[in-house]
Amino acid sequence: MNAEVSAGGCDDADNPHDNPAGDSQNSRAGDVRDSAADNVRDNPAGNPHGTPADDPPNEPSDDLSGKLHHQFRSQPSHNLVDRFEVHGLHVAPAQAGCEVLLWLVPVARADRTRVRQHTCECRATIYELCQAGGLRFIRRTVRGPDGQRVHETERLVAARAERVWLRLLLGQAR
Repeated sequence: MNAEVSAGGCDDADNPHDNPAGDSQNSRAGDVRDSAADNVRDNPAGNPHGTPADDPPNEPSDDLSGKLHHQFRSQPSHNLVDRFEVHGLHVAPAQAGCEVLLWLVPVARADRTRVRQHTCECRATIYELCQAGGLRFIRRTVRGPDGQRVHETERLVAARAERVWLRLLLGQAR
């Protein structure tokens, strides 16, 4: 394997270029590290953090995998969903004067129901935005010591069901 394919110019785990997550283990499985001699050959300036992808070789090469790997290497995320474990949406507490939804006994109107969104299962009451037969509805499952009770809203066109779902999540409807 030539030095252009192997990524890394510094053998320490604290190098932010090789380990963007900052953890003690290498974040790339199966990584082939350069030796100190390879680093001097590929990085004559002696930059300890330089990689072959940082300084392209003087001669053309058909193997661009080292460059592509460096270009698309994962960076620290500023997205909260990526930084914290998110297991489902939590419904906001009911606001004063919130809309009271009509909850009906479930009726099997279609042979398949698709759950498009759902709330977190860590709560006793779970809500699901469902679609069946071209219409959408919200299913509420209340878990208790005596079992589960399931109720559904009326079937609605997609745009209206999405608005009801949003109001439910914000605590403006129950």
